[in-house]
Amino acid sequence: MHATPRFAATATEAFAPVATPINAYTTHANDTEVYVVNGAFEGSQLTYSATLSDGKSLPSWVDLDRETGTFTFSAPASVVGQNFRIKVTAHDSNSSSSTQFYLAVDDNAFNCTVDANTDELTKLLGCANGTVRLRGYTSTDSYQWTGPNGFTSTEAEPLVSRSGLYILTTDDGGCTRRSIVEVFPAVSGCSVSSKNNIIPVGRISANQTSGTAPLTVNFDGRSSSDADGKVIDYTWNWNEGAASGARPAITFSAGTHEVVLTVTDDTGAKSTDRVSISVSEFTASTSYWLEAECAEVGKNWSTQSSSSAAGGSFVVPTKTSTSSSPGDAADNRIRFTLQDVEAGNYHLFARVDASDNTSDSYWVRTNGGSWFQWNSGIETATGFKWNKMPESLNLKAGSNTIDIAYRESGTRLDKIKVTTNSSKPGGVGDAAANCVSNEPPVAVALATPDSGSGTQTVTLDGSRSSDVDGSIKAYAWKWSGGSATGSRPQITLSPGNYSISLTVTDDDGATDTDVVAVQLSAEMTQPGNNNEFWLEAECAAVGSRWTTQSSGSASNGSYVVVRGSNAYNSAPSDVADNRVRFEVNAATAGTYRLFARIDAPSNLDDSYWVRVNGQSWYRWSSGMQQRNGFQWNKMPQSLQLRAGNNTIDFAYREDGTRLDKVFITSGSRNPTGNGDAATNCGQTEETPTASSATDYWMEAECGSLGSDWATFKDSDASAGTYTAFTGSSNTKAVVESDREEHIHYTVDVKESGTYYLFLRMDAPSSSENSFWVRVDAHNKWFPFWKNTNGTTLMTKGMEWRRVNNDTKAVSFKLSAGTHIISIANREAGTRLDKLLLSKSATLPTGQGGGATNCGSNSASTVMFATSGSSSTQPANEEVVEVEAVEETTLSLYPNPAINDLTVELTSGYEGRVDMILIDAAGRRLRDYTLDKAGDQLRTQINVSDLPKGMYRLRVLEGDQQMIKPFVRM
Repeated sequence: MHATPRFAATATEAFAPVATPINAYTTHANDTEVYVVNGAFEGSQLTYSATLSDGKSLPSWVDLDRETGTFTFSAPASVVGQNFRIKVTAHDSNSSSSTQFYLAVDDNAFNCTVDANTDELTKLLGCANGTVRLRGYTSTDSYQWTGPNGFTSTEAEPLVSRSGLYILTTDDGGCTRRSIVEVFPAVSGCSVSSKNNIIPVGRISANQTSGTAPLTVNFDGRSSSDADGKVIDYTWNWNEGAASGARPAITFSAGTHEVVLTVTDDTGAKSTDRVSISVSEFTASTSYWLEAECAEVGKNWSTQSSSSAAGGSFVVPTKTSTSSSPGDAADNRIRFTLQDVEAGNYHLFARVDASDNTSDSYWVRTNGGSWFQWNSGIETATGFKWNKMPESLNLKAGSNTIDIAYRESGTRLDKIKVTTNSSKPGGVGDAAANCVSNEPPVAVALATPDSGSGTQTVTLDGSRSSDVDGSIKAYAWKWSGGSATGSRPQITLSPGNYSISLTVTDDDGATDTDVVAVQLSAEMTQPGNNNEFWLEAECAAVGSRWTTQSSGSASNGSYVVVRGSNAYNSAPSDVADNRVRFEVNAATAGTYRLFARIDAPSNLDDSYWVRVNGQSWYRWSSGMQQRNGFQWNKMPQSLQLRAGNNTIDFAYREDGTRLDKVFITSGSRNPTGNGDAATNCGQTEETPTASSATDYWMEAECGSLGSDWATFKDSDASAGTYTAFTGSSNTKAVVESDREEHIHYTVDVKESGTYYLFLRMDAPSSSENSFWVRVDAHNKWFPFWKNTNGTTLMTKGMEWRRVNNDTKAVSFKLSAGTHIISIANREAGTRLDKLLLSKSATLPTGQGGGATNCGSNSASTVMFATSGSSSTQPANEEVVEVEAVEETTLSLYPNPAINDLTVELTSGYEGRVDMILIDAAGRRLRDYTLDKAGDQLRTQINVSDLPKGMYRLRVLEGDQQMIKPFVRM
């Protein structure tokens, strides 16, 4: 697989070639890999050269195809661990331009793992502080970082402030692997915080998606967009290779190839799009019909129209060169390219209109060889006629070029036939194979702002529209009551809901249309019951292809997901099994916005098909937050609901995308946290959460409060009161003697088992969002200050949160008897309303169940329990650390595997588990995301379609990572 040169000229290409950065690449020893870099350059008829950055020659195992800009790497084991900086130069006929990239060499040993970029985000120095945190992992738990200006670090995740290449190794002598990550400077003019960043939208254009091998495809990612910034990087991957740049040209062998484009915005956030390329087997040909006007026509030739020409057009030279062939430049010739040629001798027939004997000759050559002077045998004064060139052509197997250069001006060329058959053709001949139909443009419509109140000046933006085989000549905007032209017009809109269409027209007259919604309210009003709907996914009509799974981070403790089924190009069959159906009843007719609370584990699990009332499906494949747990995402398309009852269907597009809850509104309110109570589960926010015999509810203010804790009245608190620490924060460690900073709660546990602790709390800021927590005095204090995914713990008012230990999910093995839950000040101002100790891992809702610790005996019981020795334990309880469970183990069996591989993970961790299947070359093949609700997770993955060989399964739970090899037989 390789790339091919691009010949179409653009406005930019009239000048020197333009170079953009090339992404760093890691190749693997004893393997052959392809890396296409032509997409990093813009220019006309480019060729490529490369050296090391110091000017020395490339290593012998690095090969560059000068015509296509394609590297082939075949690194030997002797260079494992080395890094190279390669300078690539693109040349046109007059000038050149260069850029550089880093190349690292790794091996495929299974005894250790080194990864310098575990979160897979582009590393950009921050706009405000000029720093970025690297995310490394080694299986030896030893870290040796090196970087620019003598940088070194032994941390797993160091904070760095200089751009350049950073290398991660380990000091374990048995592990020779190295991993690299490149840090880029902050983008000029950047101002958006990544915390509030809107992820970019990846979008692929391709001039063709099917054909015969070898199939050349010109890709274009420039229609990708970023609503609050700009796209700064384009990376393309498929099973057989990779490419860098916005517009790579790649040639594919026979087979089906899924190409994934990953775009990065100016904060380092990423998004993807994908396209499938289908290529049929190569079949050698011995006959070709080719139109002259569809070849590569030089500037010293003119394309003109004629009804007597085969395709309605012909080409004619405007200059003369009779004594010798003209200079060897593209301007002077017409170039025909023949693919899939069977080697042998061929005849060339040309359909020519020679007006007289001063306009009846050409220069002809094949594959850049010697020129043949064709100046005899061409009929004159007879209009377009077929003429046979006296000299035969010796063509090689595969691809060939035939050049026709001018000799006498005015000699009109309509069409050629190249064939092993010596019979002269007649008429206009058969249809030509080289006239590819025009690819329509791709319209991308944006509006800033797209929502608000009152009359607004709105900037419409169509500049991210593109045309893969030409240019866009016109932009036409229309909406009810108005229209505009141009790529970025400004318009004034009064309050209302607008669907604004953009129609773009390319240089061949083809069009495409995109629509952007703008919603402007007359005034800010509190939404009523008839235009706001909260709906839980698991309480909708869930099809059999979907499964309902439990999660403490889901709003009602459950979510729905599809496993093992994908429908990328069109919605799946319209049957109930494939969808989740929400009923929206008693709606007021109008335009609504839809938000969905989604956990998108990766860029391969972040899309759905959505429709309203059985109408056309909308592909929601952009704008979803990834790798950040359950988050609210706004669907780009607005909904039109009718008065009364409506249905909204979600069908699967990418398996593994988790759906928790939806919010539908005609107002301006945006959802946060878990949202309001859903109306489709038969329970409202005000209904107390059902309690079992192993649920223990405690009001925070009814515990044994230290003297620096105060109580405050609040209508949102479960009993109208909450408590908060009023002294200074203490983030270092709990001091046992500072009893004024502690709260204690006594619990008489009736059944032994594993319990979970939940707090109803208000964490209004990053400096008021944590406690120290301990269960029983013989155990250690631990900090509860972040979410399990490492993000800042923040709430919107009082919300339930499950307690974790410094992001690690924890459970408590408790025996029957008396236990003490202790809370200590960590950050003053963090508000505590209520506690729940339960054998269920399901997150409580609303204000929870009725507390039992506010009676007359509660405080004295607590005081008695805490007044004795700090080492007092309930009778017969095993002394364990809070987070301690049996040792983490990962088992794969049977190994070797033929069809199904069983994965068994045993640990104390609970929450999301990510599994990544990697082949022997280190390529990422598949991603799986599961929920671990207890000590053990067991699942099966089907490997029957994998080629025989060695593979690795990488398992990530929290901040822990394990890798196990297995063999596919």
